[in-house]
Amino acid sequence: MINTFKNETLLIDKIIKNPLDSHLILLNNHLSRYDKAIESLEITSKDIVIDASCGLGYGSYVLAQKAKLVIGLDTNPRYIKFAKEKFKTQNIQFFLYDDFKKSPIKADKIVCIETYEHVDKENIGIFLKMILGFLKNRGDMFLTVPLGKNKPSSYNKYHLNEPSIDVLYDNFARHFKTINFEINYFKNSFGYFSEYCFLTLKNYKKNYEV
Repeated sequence: MINTFKNETLLIDKIIKNPLDSHLILLNNHLSRYDKAIESLEITSKDIVIDASCGLGYGSYVLAQKAKLVIGLDTNPRYIKFAKEKFKTQNIQFFLYDDFKKSPIKADKIVCIETYEHVDKENIGIFLKMILGFLKNRGDMFLTVPLGKNKPSSYNKYHLNEPSIDVLYDNFARHFKTINFEINYFKNSFGYFSEYCFLTLKNYKKNYEV
């Protein structure tokens, strides 16, 4: 037993790099959102779940511990290659968005964590139409996004579109029977305490239009 503890401690020390405090905060923020998605959507072994966007794939792996099948989607070929090498299992598949458009598979649930803000305002309607096109009628969706003033972040060049609550409501409310907003505060990787919105969207109504 002592050797087991020792081995686990050494392994964790190799995985978690300095500075430990910021690394742990960032890791907890990301993984806790996937746990929240599982809870909010009540993901079970009957569900096909899309992770949009999956990045390097670790969140898809978390979802796959509960779901029947997880499909991780991203625009970055390097991320998809890494995810396939490190996290592909019997119930996880990874695709580029453009490749998955050809698939007949429809998801019961969509998880969209820290993606909305990376799409500029001119293209957000196209992006939302695409991902909701992957969802079954009466399906559910969970989305997280940092809130802002409907413009790019003042300090993060990769956040092209931080929306306000009213814009999020306009984008989603008419497409789902119920919509729940939850506001949280997180210390992000830049050291700022940011306001984040968690949306739980239930009972999707098809016939989506931009």
